[in-house]
Amino acid sequence: MIRGGRGIGDGVVADLGDLGLTAVSPPQGGKFAGLVVDRPSLGASTLVGGLPGLGGILIPAAPRVLHIIIVWGQSLAVGADSAASRVTLSQPWPEDALMFDRAVGADVRMGLVTANLALTQVLDPEDLTGFRPLVASVGQGPGERGETVLEGCIKRLTGLARKANIQHRTLGIAIGTGSTAYDDLKQGTQSYANMIAAVGRAKELAEARGWRAIVDCVIVKHGEADSDNSGYAADLAELQADVDADFKAVTGQAADVHLFVAPPSSFGANTDAVRAMTAADGPLIHVVGADYVYADAYFTDFVHFNGAGYQLRGEDLALAIRDQLWGAGYKATKMLSGSRSGTTVTLTYQVPTPPLAIDTVAVSDPGQRGFQFFAGSTEIPITSVAVTDTGAGDGLGAIQLTLASAPSSGTERVDYALRLQTAPKTLAGVP
Repeated sequence: MIRGGRGIGDGVVADLGDLGLTAVSPPQGGKFAGLVVDRPSLGASTLVGGLPGLGGILIPAAPRVLHIIIVWGQSLAVGADSAASRVTLSQPWPEDALMFDRAVGADVRMGLVTANLALTQVLDPEDLTGFRPLVASVGQGPGERGETVLEGCIKRLTGLARKANIQHRTLGIAIGTGSTAYDDLKQGTQSYANMIAAVGRAKELAEARGWRAIVDCVIVKHGEADSDNSGYAADLAELQADVDADFKAVTGQAADVHLFVAPPSSFGANTDAVRAMTAADGPLIHVVGADYVYADAYFTDFVHFNGAGYQLRGEDLALAIRDQLWGAGYKATKMLSGSRSGTTVTLTYQVPTPPLAIDTVAVSDPGQRGFQFFAGSTEIPITSVAVTDTGAGDGLGAIQLTLASAPSSGTERVDYALRLQTAPKTLAGVP
């Protein structure tokens, strides 16, 4: 346990848990407490810093390191339909929150056209001439590309670091094309090659400034084009293994590259990919919420976001990244198991931050509190939904569903926030 003192206030800075501690630098004049801990970064250990009151997080504090966060995927990864509603038009930390600079079309998409199925564009790394403050810029080509999740995410992380008086530089990169399935974006494709080239260029430009570069994570904003792909969990595992090996080869980093998966909430005919995302959740792949929480910030198609929606989703992702990479580990509120007795279905939940509750104020009730029960292909109506254990004692909560009738046959399953939508999509139809 590390406590504060000498100008930063008494109180717990962080519980080190299993982390080995190599060195401690005494804080001076309100600056952070600096620690060298056995957390892999560029090498086996990392200089981190913290202050009491920041929730026990330990922020990477080496001033000459450029951290890289990438968002990868389809149109929701590259900010579709948000050009006219951009939010991040200025940057309060212009030295810390960065994107590539280029002569024409500087933005997180590196000047690439990211329109639907634009798969043949080749990134010339020499076009990327330096770094500039991260703001939401209008992208090249059709699709009204603008704000992405990166602006809100990196701004939130930078703000947390600044609270601890830590300079934490982050470069945001958006890679993807609209309406494109995994097989056309994975290792071996031009899009993937562009991503590797961008990281290589970031390393070159960083080293020219006396910095070193490290890829912290990849945000996955994808899945609609693979909606009927029941093997999508294996695809995500493959993606994580590929980016981990390829980025380590470029940067020389010791730290693993995590995936933070942000599932969509727009389903036409199938939900196989989103189910697979939850199945892939594990030590290096983390499922972070779902888009329906920000339904009020959807674009008019109820598939993409307006600028505020992308920003809010990015801030949400930042908190997961904070907990996993800077804290004790990210845990989602998620269903762990289910059982049925007669017409009563009991669902057990992991509740990292009790109490477990059903919010119908911030999120409108789509009916049955978003739950559906199926026996085979037959949906059985749910007559009531109630929280029976908030998880306050042990972090395990429970929700009880009452069915209109007991199923007689068929494989039973419970869906949550997976209701299919018919065209045209509407706010009321968001699952």
